[in-house]
Amino acid sequence: MAGSVGPIGIRIEPLGKTSLEETRAAFRDQIRALVDGGVDLLIMETFGYLEELHQAILAARDVNPKIPVVALVTIDEDSNTLDGSTPETFTPRLEEWGADVIGCNCSIGPVAMLDAIERMRAITSLPLAAQPNAGMPRSVEGRNIYLCSPEYMASYARKFVAAGVRLVGGCCGTTPDHIRVMKSALRVGEARTRTSNVQVKGDSAPAIAPAVPLAERSKLGAKIANGEFLTMVEIVPPKGTDIRKEVEGARFLKSVGVDAINIPDSPRPRRA
Repeated sequence: MAGSVGPIGIRIEPLGKTSLEETRAAFRDQIRALVDGGVDLLIMETFGYLEELHQAILAARDVNPKIPVVALVTIDEDSNTLDGSTPETFTPRLEEWGADVIGCNCSIGPVAMLDAIERMRAITSLPLAAQPNAGMPRSVEGRNIYLCSPEYMASYARKFVAAGVRLVGGCCGTTPDHIRVMKSALRVGEARTRTSNVQVKGDSAPAIAPAVPLAERSKLGAKIANGEFLTMVEIVPPKGTDIRKEVEGARFLKSVGVDAINIPDSPRPRRA
């Protein structure tokens, strides 16, 4: 059984009035309650400030020096924590402070988190963890909706494992369906890996399919190969689920000779 430990929610020194000793004591009280309740693992998650996470790790060692600790930071689209630390900064610190597993969770979707994980993997041999949001929330008819489907999250679960992650999950917007599909995808990937490692005597090396020339892949490829001028139009997706207007627009664009249509992801950023 695992217990979750998050930030205390107030600024600590040197940015706030709460001292490091007070912060460590607060974490110690929470962690002691979790340990007394029978947890076998502590997951420290969604920490944006390294020193606060440091105090949480110290508190865990005060309560039980042997309990495994997973230390997760939350990052922005540039892979930086709230205090501006980069993967090249926070990775060695978490390792130095004695975390057993390190990684990232919350705040961003799987795409940006994969970049941070790859940068962490390059400088540490510790087990890594990745628990991204199911994409960035988007306002749809007054509701914040996380748009990453279970299948999309599953595709990135495989990429995380390929990048060296050993603890994969999800944070905000993740549902039981997401976890179920992610788990199935990883099991299928393991089965394929085992199958590919089995050598059968007498089998020759697989034939390599010849590369298809660009001009033969598609009409668009043919125009690119011939140096012809291309036209591409961007169609913004609807706010809701009614796509009739966009489909009609796409048909019109095709009728007037447009070569390709681009539908962007999250085209309406807003200030909070």
